[in-house]
Amino acid sequence: MIAALRRRLRHDPADRGIALIELIVSMVVTLIMLTLIARMFAQVTHSASDNQSTRAGIGIAGTAMDEITRVVRQGTRVSTSQTATEGAVVAGSTASSLSIDSFVDATVTPGLAAIAPTRVVFSVDGSGSLIEQRYAGTVANGYVTFSGSGTSRTVNGPIDTSGSTPLFAYADGSGTAVVPGATGLTSAQALSVASVTVTVTVDNQLSSGNDPVQLTNEVTMPNIAILNGGY
Repeated sequence: MIAALRRRLRHDPADRGIALIELIVSMVVTLIMLTLIARMFAQVTHSASDNQSTRAGIGIAGTAMDEITRVVRQGTRVSTSQTATEGAVVAGSTASSLSIDSFVDATVTPGLAAIAPTRVVFSVDGSGSLIEQRYAGTVANGYVTFSGSGTSRTVNGPIDTSGSTPLFAYADGSGTAVVPGATGLTSAQALSVASVTVTVTVDNQLSSGNDPVQLTNEVTMPNIAILNGGY
């Protein structure tokens, strides 16, 4: 277009200006080019933000999954009295909260034959943060008791528990689902649980971003397998 204008000016010395139509065409072409560039920039920026949000979601889900798995893998049954034995998963556990007795981070105390387990409770608060509470166990005469206010910490978050896939799902040694009731697992149900399927869902922080990040892991408990003589 510029070359055409130059030729016109060169061949017609009397016409030293640019016609209105030519100016309008130039402005339209320029506007189209700027619009395309702006749209491309916006897409690149959105894609970068979306990818960053996805990476953050993977990090949150991975950290939560690692901590829950580490605790559940070392779950163990506990005798609280001569006549009462609890499952590794404690009665009252639900689809969004898990209470489990575990040898996680257990240490051997010199002079004691038994290792005391820890009762660990995972839950999600109103803001979606994964909360871990721990209650130290005490072994006396072969039986375990849990007392005290325990310690609490926030693992990370936010985690979404509003979807159709529960955070915690339970199964017995044959793989049959053990479904909690309205008040959670009963004592009989809890005693039969041999594995916990953990599904951590983290929403994309962008309203128009990728689908939520979701990690799923079926965690079996070797200590329960030993007590059961194998699954």
